[in-house]
Amino acid sequence: MIARFWLGLGCLLLAMVTQASEVYQGKVGRMPVVMTLDTSSDGTVSGRYFYRKYRKDIPLSGKWEGKTLQLSELWDNSEPEKIAMLLERSGNGLQGTWAGKKPISVALKVVDSSAIDIQDPVLVSWRKRDLYELMRLEGLSLKPGKRESFQGYSLQWLQEPQSKIAYFRITSGLPAEQLGKLNHVLAERQWSEVASYFQCMSTPMGGEFDQTVTPRFISPNLLSASIFTGYFCGGAHPDFGDSPLNINLATGEMLTLEDLLWVGSGAPVKFDSRSYDPAASEYKEKYLAPWLVNEFRRLYPNDMVPDAEECNYADPSVWEYASWYMTEKGIVLDPSFPRVERNCELTEWSILPWSVIKQHPGRLPQLMP
Repeated sequence: MIARFWLGLGCLLLAMVTQASEVYQGKVGRMPVVMTLDTSSDGTVSGRYFYRKYRKDIPLSGKWEGKTLQLSELWDNSEPEKIAMLLERSGNGLQGTWAGKKPISVALKVVDSSAIDIQDPVLVSWRKRDLYELMRLEGLSLKPGKRESFQGYSLQWLQEPQSKIAYFRITSGLPAEQLGKLNHVLAERQWSEVASYFQCMSTPMGGEFDQTVTPRFISPNLLSASIFTGYFCGGAHPDFGDSPLNINLATGEMLTLEDLLWVGSGAPVKFDSRSYDPAASEYKEKYLAPWLVNEFRRLYPNDMVPDAEECNYADPSVWEYASWYMTEKGIVLDPSFPRVERNCELTEWSILPWSVIKQHPGRLPQLMP
């Protein structure tokens, strides 16, 4: 699933920010650029930069040799490194040359985050959270698209024109406080996906990143939407997956399946969804997945008949890390298969009715319709 890709990307970015990091802006020749450099204690440097015109990363690696920083543009580890920039410290920045056929001047200064013009208030927190990505998004805006009504709620769609990433906002049907929290979450996710688009496009051969957002369910307490992404970001194969949003409208927080459904022993538990939780893994393997197989066999016996030539939905392991979204009928769980069987995913028949879920309530049963 796509969630695994973003988890890996998140770990990479986390590893980068644990080093001493600086974000610069300036020019290579006449072209405005933004650069981030991470310096390790041994003097080695890694980073990336983008030309503002294109917003696509160029990876960097290098080291300090005395007072000179030697940087290479490293696309492929199999290729020999060639020095691309020779820089020295200058005040609160760096200056030097870009080493092409004809040397080009490079002048960079540390970014003053307080001076960045932020058009969308949602991005204010990015000054501290991810200054480099904030600089990449600088100058972009969201354009109003279609309006529609969904399950009695008014939706306004907004699209970022370069990436074509489009998300909706709810404009009526909920109290003002709930609208504010919900639309903030939707805007945060949209801008994060716009940043992901440009990261994906940054491979030497370019990339593909197509995303479709589909509202699935809205009630006074809950919102659920599918976020389906097909992408090719330089890996061995293209990939795709659904990474739904499931939101508690009272708090604006993301829901876990255990908030609504619990089939374990004792009281429902809130697992740590931000990192690997052994207790969550044990619960899914020993309780949730086998229980889902039994329920789906009862509800959808024809779909659950194992077939050696096709998809085996009777295998509990494919349900251990199922993604899920809500509908008026219940919760749709989407199994997770190995890459060679990825066509078995995106099931729509695997609905767990609300009537069944209410017999096995999770931590927040009051949210259920």
